[in-house]
Parts: sequence; C-alpha cells; structure tokens
Amino acid sequence: MTWFAVVWAGFVAVVLALAVFWVFRSLGATQLSPPLHVGCIFIADPRHPATETVGFGLLLLFGSTVVPALYAQIFSWLEGPSWVAGLGLGIVHGLITAGFLPYLGTISACIRARAIPAPGRMGIEWGWLTPVALVVGHALYGAVCGAILANV
Repeated sequence: MTWFAVVWAGFVAVVLALAVFWVFRSLGATQLSPPLHVGCIFIADPRHPATETVGFGLLLLFGSTVVPALYAQIFSWLEGPSWVAGLGLGIVHGLITAGFLPYLGTISACIRARAIPAPGRMGIEWGWLTPVALVVGHALYGAVCGAILANV
C-alpha cells in the first residue's frame, strides 16, 4: 500500500463524510458543522470567515493523511482493508467522537466565549440526530477508505 493510495483514500473519504455532515445540518437535524467546530478551536468568532476556512483546511489535511494512515495500520492488524472493516472502524470512530463532544467546550474558543452552545452529552444539545450524523459520517469515511485501500 503506497502513501499515495492512503492519501487518496483519505481525501475521497473525508470529502464524502463532510458532505454527509453538511446534509444533516442543511436538513436542520443538527447544528454540527465539523469545519466550524474545528476552526473554533483557534478562532473565537464563529461568524468570521476564517473560522470555517481554517477548520475545513485542517479537516482536509488530517482527514487525508493522519487518519487514513491510522486506519491503514489498523487494517494491517486485521485481515486487511475492506469496506466492511472500514465501516466497522468508522462506526467505532464516530461513537468515540460523539462521546468526546462534551469535552469540546474545554478547547473550543467559540464555546468558551459563549458564541455557540456547548454540545452536551453525545452532542444532543446541537440536535438529537447529532450522534447519528457523526456515526453515519464516520461510517461512510471508514467504508470508503477501506474500499479504496482494498483495491490498490
């Protein structure tokens, strides 16, 4: 498995996962916006254009490099990459992410400045479908990542 394959798998997967999160938010099912919330780690104003831009860039960077490299390593410990293994890994990743959302308030400048509400347990304060959006988005990420890596 080459680094190019890992980066390509991560890039395709992160773009599709971000699209899923956007759909959930557009339908009013959640206030979750990963680019905004990642950007809010560094910038305290959620309305500033740089906030979402920084978050989007960081998600693309890490979602295309570090995360798929970790997935590839985990796949190597399993029976190899596949969309099924990726789906399972993505579901676990989504549940862990949802579980850690309450701690986002300790690192998010926007939440500390009270510019956006705290997510609450599993992100429920951002909409009751927030945990579902996280699991579906991460499951898609894992399945796509696993499927691409299985075919290289």
